[in-house]
Amino acid sequence: MKKSLKIAGISIGSLVLLAFGIQGFLLRGTPGQSLSPQNYQDKVDYSSVPTLLIPGWGGSTITYNKMIKYYQQKNIAQKVLTIWVAPNGRIWTEGNFHGQKNALIQVLFTWNYNGTYHPQIKQLTTVLNYLQKHYHMQKINVVAHSYGGTEFIHAYMGSKYLQDHMRLNKVVFLGVPVEESLSDQLKYRYHLVNKSTDKNFHQLFLDAVCKIKLEK
Repeated sequence: MKKSLKIAGISIGSLVLLAFGIQGFLLRGTPGQSLSPQNYQDKVDYSSVPTLLIPGWGGSTITYNKMIKYYQQKNIAQKVLTIWVAPNGRIWTEGNFHGQKNALIQVLFTWNYNGTYHPQIKQLTTVLNYLQKHYHMQKINVVAHSYGGTEFIHAYMGSKYLQDHMRLNKVVFLGVPVEESLSDQLKYRYHLVNKSTDKNFHQLFLDAVCKIKLEK
């Protein structure tokens, strides 16, 4: 009996250590590579507005790893900062942002396997506030995948402070559900957005329409 318990304990301990090892690997962050002005490409617009890369449910370093490496290899952009956020809101970073051109900032949630996106809204709000206050970011680009986009919508649109102090330049959503108040069972869900009760979705939609009209 004791031998069986000992074996079971060792097995469970080994699995826990393996899980932590895998999670550590997934959250390692993509290495950055500085972009030299002499390597600028003629057809690329280089801007001091940073781009935030937000993963979706279960997303990790792998989410944007190939994209970041490709952009750096082609001298299109440079990864300058990784920012990790824990479920309790604790933040730690690697790298620095000081106005580099076409800077990429990689956001990594230490745990984003929840049954809903709501826990990450609070964490992402903390990240956005940190970036605005610590680096005085007044304008950002956003690339968000899946639930990461939904989290961003609610984090940004739900904060008057962020809307007043951090403008959105360009936002790219990759397979983002966006509107969460309509049932997944509806066959024509996305044709019924006018029936939405999601106030943040409506506000984002109106802001996008206004921006399009101004650009015309």
